[in-house]
Amino acid sequence: MCLDSVATPRTSKIEDEICFLINVTEGHYSANQKMVPYFIKPTLPNAAVIQCYTGEQCHLRLWVKNRMGMKNCPMLDVDKHIEDGVYVFPLKNADQEPCVFETSINSENATDTNLCFSLKSAALLNAYENVFHEERCYTIRFLQKLEALDSCVGKSCYNEGFCDSSYSPSQCLCRSGFSGENCSTEVGHLQRIDTSLTNQPFFGDVALPKRVICPLLEECVVPFSVTYNSDTFRVSWNGTNVNNVTIEHHQITGSHDYRGKASLLHNVTGDDEFCLSLISPDGKTYDAICCNVTSKSTSTDESQEIFQAYFISPSPNTESEFTCTPGQSCHVPISTSKEFNLDCPKVQSRSALPVHIFASLSSTDQECHHDVTVLSNKSFTGSKEYCFQTSLSGIAGEERCIRIHFEAHVLPTPTAVLPELTTATSISTTAADVTTPANEGPSFTTTTNATNSVWPSDNTCGVLKAKEKAVKGRVECYCVHPVTGLNTKIISQSPRVSMERLLIAAGLGSGAIIITLGLAALLYRLSKKCLAPHNQEDKRSALSKRKISAQSMLSKKGKE
Repeated sequence: MCLDSVATPRTSKIEDEICFLINVTEGHYSANQKMVPYFIKPTLPNAAVIQCYTGEQCHLRLWVKNRMGMKNCPMLDVDKHIEDGVYVFPLKNADQEPCVFETSINSENATDTNLCFSLKSAALLNAYENVFHEERCYTIRFLQKLEALDSCVGKSCYNEGFCDSSYSPSQCLCRSGFSGENCSTEVGHLQRIDTSLTNQPFFGDVALPKRVICPLLEECVVPFSVTYNSDTFRVSWNGTNVNNVTIEHHQITGSHDYRGKASLLHNVTGDDEFCLSLISPDGKTYDAICCNVTSKSTSTDESQEIFQAYFISPSPNTESEFTCTPGQSCHVPISTSKEFNLDCPKVQSRSALPVHIFASLSSTDQECHHDVTVLSNKSFTGSKEYCFQTSLSGIAGEERCIRIHFEAHVLPTPTAVLPELTTATSISTTAADVTTPANEGPSFTTTTNATNSVWPSDNTCGVLKAKEKAVKGRVECYCVHPVTGLNTKIISQSPRVSMERLLIAAGLGSGAIIITLGLAALLYRLSKKCLAPHNQEDKRSALSKRKISAQSMLSKKGKE
C-alpha cells in the first residue's frame, strides 16, 4: 500500500511517496484491555519491520491507554537503553489520554535491531500484570538508502491519472479518453492491434460489448466510446427485435474522444444481434461493433435496503460480456446511486484480477460515475470474470459480475457499409453528425424507432422520459399498444426515497397539520365572537314578545 503526497490544490506531480507491505496474519493474543494498560491504534502492530537511515534519528510513536480506574498515563518500558541509541522522550501531558510516547532510535551500523516495548500501570507490577501485560516488538532495519523510496516520486500523471508503483518501472494509469506515458495525450487507446489507420474515428478505450444482458421490455444500455481525430462521422445502428433506440454521445472534458451509449428496448426473450457503426459522410464504414442482446423475462434489478448503494444505468448487468485488447487500457463505465447522505458510494473489486477504480469525478444530485480500468498484458487470453460491489459507510451493497474476453478487435473493410438486417423488425438509423470539436464538448442525442415494428413509430410510450421522471418519485407507468391492446410495464425499478427527503416530507406534513389546526381554532373563536351579539338580541326579542303576549291576555280577559 502506497501513500502519495501531492500539492494543494491538486497538481499532477507526486511530491513524495511512502509504501508499506501489509502482511495479514491470524492474529495474536491480546490481554483484557480494561484490566491492564494497552496499546491503541495507530500504534504499529506486533512484529512490524521499520526501515531507518544509518546515522540519523528515526522516530517511532506509540499510543497507549491505562487500565480501568487509572486516570494518568501508564509507564513505558523498553529493552534497550540510551547507550544502545534508544531514548524515550518524557510525556508532555501525563494526565491526558490517549498517551503518546515518542521514541528516538539511532545507529551507525547497517544492521537489524530488535526492540520491545511493554506497559505497566505503576512503578511496581501487580500479580495480574506480571502474567498478562501487553508487549509490542519491532525489527528496526538500518539501511544506507531507504528501499521504500519509489520511482513515483517526482512523476507527473496528467488529466487526473494515477501513478502505479507496483510495476517496475512505475507507470501512469490514465482515465478513459487519455493515453501516453504521462496521460497527456488527449485521445484514448483503440481496442485493436492495427494502428496504421490514425486519421479517422474508431471505437475507443471503453470495453466493446459482446453480450448485453437486459430485462425484457425495459431499458437496455450498450456503452461505447469513439476516438476522434478530424474526420466527420455519424453513429448508425441496426438490430433485430429492438425499438425506441436512443443514441447519445458527448465529448470527454479535455479530450478529443467521445463517450456514448445506445439505449434500447428488446421486445422478445432470447438473443438478437445489435450493431453500431461509425459512418463517413459518403456512407463508408470507419468502424463497427456487434453484440448479442439477451433479454430475460424477469427484471435484473434486485430490491435494495434504504442504506445500501446500488448500480444504475449505464452499469452493465450481471452476466454481460465484453471484449478488451490484451495489453491495452480497457475501461468499464459504472454508475452508482447516491443515498440518504448524498455521498458517492465506493466501488470495490471482488476479484483477484488486476483493476484500478478511479475516484468519481463527475456526479449529479442522484448518481455518481466511476471509471474502472481493466489491466492486462499481451499474454492474456480467453475470458475472465470480474466482480464489483458497492459499499456506503461500511455497508456492503449490490454486487455485479461481468466477463471480459481478451481478443483483438477486427476492423471492417474500410470501403464496406454495415448491411441492414432484413427482418421485419429491423432498420438502420442514424444519429447526429459529429464535426470538429469545440472547446466545450458537444452532446448529441437521437431517438429512433423501427418503422416496421409492432410498436408505434411516434414514441407513444415515452419510455426514456418516463424513466427519468421515475427516478425522482414513486411512479408506475404502463403503455397500451394502440393496435394490439397489449399492456407493457415500462418502469419496474423500485422507488427509492432518501432519508433526507422522508424527513423533509414528515416535517412539512407536521407543519401543515399544525397550521390547519391553528387556523381552525382561530376561525372558531372569530365566529363565536361575531355570533354573540345576535344571540343576545334574539333573547331580548323573545322576552319582549312574551311580555306583550301576557299583557294582551289580561286586557282580553278584562273586556270579557
